[in-house]
Amino acid sequence: MLNKISKLVICILFTTCITPVSANSERQNKVIIFTQAFCPACIHAKQYMEEQNIDYIELDIETNPKALEVFKQINGRGTPLFVINKKMAYGFDPAFIEANLYK
Repeated sequence: MLNKISKLVICILFTTCITPVSANSERQNKVIIFTQAFCPACIHAKQYMEEQNIDYIELDIETNPKALEVFKQINGRGTPLFVINKKMAYGFDPAFIEANLYK
């Protein structure tokens, strides 16, 4: 499944369906967050990322049909869904983010 995730994420990275948020790109792994506007954990996760100066790419599955398609293809079950360094995690988990950010 990780190869499938990698290929899908790479595909969407080169389309206009992403909203990059740039704070600091000092050799950190790509962080992709699938979100929804009504999701309190998504809002909290994005605030955390900005407070910690962590670059991330937000893919809103409500407003972006391509993001929703990818979310479904990787069997997304809820938001926020983080993809970092070919690993996935549901929910907002700062420990997961920190553990995988610079590996």
